Amino acid sequence: MANIYWPVYKNLEREFSELMFNIHIDDSQLGVYSLRISDLILRAAVEIESIAKDLYSLNGGAKTSYIKYDEDAIKHLNKLWKLGKKVVIISSLNCFVSNRLIYPFVKNKKRTGSDRHTYGWNDAYQNIKHDRANNLAYGNLRYLFDIMAALFILNIYYKDETIGLEKDSKATTFPIS
Repeated sequence: MANIYWPVYKNLEREFSELMFNIHIDDSQLGVYSLRISDLILRAAVEIESIAKDLYSLNGGAKTSYIKYDEDAIKHLNKLWKLGKKVVIISSLNCFVSNRLIYPFVKNKKRTGSDRHTYGWNDAYQNIKHDRANNLAYGNLRYLFDIMAALFILNIYYKDETIGLEKDSKATTFPIS
């Protein structure tokens, strides 16, 4: 099975890295928003919708049609892999935030217009997608970090690669790519 998601993720990551070179990203800048950041959030969300549905189908999801990426797919994958406990560590040299740990699958925000909780990145995505003109502030760096972390985790699961270390307990032959 060809992995069509990883090259797209790497392209989004490259564009995000370029943005980090242009903006000195520290804690005070996480609320900075722009149409460029909104565009990256929307593109990452499209990938999340697709990869989540593929992973759902590949890993025992019961529904075969009208699969909702958040209510069906991610919910199912969370049961399988405890996504809410997965963490991504920001490692960019161009990023100066004090908290480098991201838990993208923790429902940490009330959904706009609802009492239900959702992922912060998902609320941002929905607000940008449905009413961009009035929700420009959702296209900010904080949500971009969150959604890129979510997409990274799903790509790792989609890759489904096992690297046998055998007698290499220090992982000196581990492929860094």
